[in-house]
Amino acid sequence: MNKLKNELTGPRVFVALGNQNEKIHLTGGYAKPEKNKSICGTDLAGKTIVDARDIAPREGYQDSKLWCLRCLHLLSYEALDQIILFSSVSMEKVGTYGAVVVIEHLERPRKYKTHPFNLTPVPEKSEWRIFERD
Repeated sequence: MNKLKNELTGPRVFVALGNQNEKIHLTGGYAKPEKNKSICGTDLAGKTIVDARDIAPREGYQDSKLWCLRCLHLLSYEALDQIILFSSVSMEKVGTYGAVVVIEHLERPRKYKTHPFNLTPVPEKSEWRIFERD
């Protein structure tokens, strides 16, 4: 069976942190599931790989100068649930990453009727992640 990429939910994106003078790179997701290189192709040897949920939507990480802009631009090809984490990053002269990428992504099916969201079929019931109540 051919696995299609789901635009709304997908594999987790991670942040690669080096020393304070280095740009923050992104890895994981559909682009680099093996996490040995960044989304832009930079080698990540010696860098600390951190879940993006712990870094991107937090105070002190909104300045686009901290981030590798190539990684941020390529992030737009990842699933929306991962892109949304970076929506507060301020992009010089154009607003936030959320305004530039997230809103445009959400409006696409309405603006272009021939380009609906690319979704995958529901998994088999045996593959569901069921929440266990206490």
